[in-house]
Amino acid sequence: MKGLEQKAIAYIREKHKYFKAKGYSFVVAFSGGKDSLVLLDLVNKALSPDEFYVIFSNTGMELSCTLEAIEKAKKHWSTLRFFEAQSHMAPNESWDEFGIPGRRLRWCCSVHKSVPTILKMREITGDYDVQTVVFDGIRAEESASRAQYSDISVGAKNINQVNCSPILEWGSSELFIYLLYNNILFNRGYRKGFFRMGCKVCPLSSNWWDSLANNIYTSEIKELFNKVEEYSSNSKPQRERKDFVEEGGWKARMGGRYLPNGGNRFSERIEDNTLYFNFSLKKQNWLDVSPILGPIVEKADNSYTQIINKQEFSFKIEDNDMSISYFPYSLMDRFVISHLRGIANKVAYCIGCKACMVQCPVDAFVIDNEKQIHIREEKCLHCSNCIEFTKGKGCLVAKSLSTTGGYGMDLKGMNRYQPFLRLDPIWVKRQANSVF
Repeated sequence: MKGLEQKAIAYIREKHKYFKAKGYSFVVAFSGGKDSLVLLDLVNKALSPDEFYVIFSNTGMELSCTLEAIEKAKKHWSTLRFFEAQSHMAPNESWDEFGIPGRRLRWCCSVHKSVPTILKMREITGDYDVQTVVFDGIRAEESASRAQYSDISVGAKNINQVNCSPILEWGSSELFIYLLYNNILFNRGYRKGFFRMGCKVCPLSSNWWDSLANNIYTSEIKELFNKVEEYSSNSKPQRERKDFVEEGGWKARMGGRYLPNGGNRFSERIEDNTLYFNFSLKKQNWLDVSPILGPIVEKADNSYTQIINKQEFSFKIEDNDMSISYFPYSLMDRFVISHLRGIANKVAYCIGCKACMVQCPVDAFVIDNEKQIHIREEKCLHCSNCIEFTKGKGCLVAKSLSTTGGYGMDLKGMNRYQPFLRLDPIWVKRQANSVF
């Protein structure tokens, strides 16, 4: 144990020295569980109190025992600088807008943890461009995916953030031994049988964890658990609902099927060398969002000219702003098409969760108090970070609510073959050889 402790402390000091020379600030991500309690004690031993901040991301979904542990920690480490970060969206609001989270749709971690922490650091330092090293309590033992993690990750959460994991190789028994030996406070949830502490209702929790939480903290989990049961009622026949909830079938949710606000909100077609988007529902205005891709340089009634990737495109806004068309399609590569779809998704789904906003490197992407997007065009670099960070949709809500079946594309004539004509010829040859 002494060896593990000294190795972790040396690691923290090494990373601090290296990144301090580069002008980074330092944060301990604190959640009140065993991992973060050990982590915080190690960082406290390695660094002086004025060299880092402690940020508790209050998701609004913690159990009461965890909130108690947070308050005890503030007293135990009374010389440290504790801050609390919280989303502008309450959990019941975000669950209604996004739908219940799933194992592969963990929008909640971004909306209620990562984004508030980044915004809090900007507030604390007064620096929008603050570069931050976050010491986290991630451990390889926790899951197969985390077993593949490196002890340092650059830009995984945010372009200006580095995550360092000093206790990546620690086991649960070693954490408990450390806490007991050093007489550090204990989250009393562990005394009740929990092997991990987390949100009241979590798609990554086990059936054992769910059973304990339901029996011990029934009133605390009721509001969010009711939303799981509502989803079950919409998606399963009566005879299957009980097992679906109790056995965690809901945790595999993908897409917006069976959600009241789920489904695809626009269709796409290519016709006469023009790409069309037709919306059934919109949350944002195309003219407010589209400058992400490039400047709009001309306007004549409902027709506009926009420069995207140094190429000129014409677009029209018709049918009471519910139809958008871009020309010429023949000049669009896969990146332009993907980014236009990202804009369409933001227009159709964006509720102002701010996950996109924190990805902007120059404070050009703004969400106002009415949850509307505005692009400061004089600042925008057209880097598309605010679109590409979701790896596919360009909007977290779209990723959570859209359904399979694509964009309802109607490809006519030779245009239907254009995606294939753009394929990398080396890739095509490789696939042909593997078949024949």
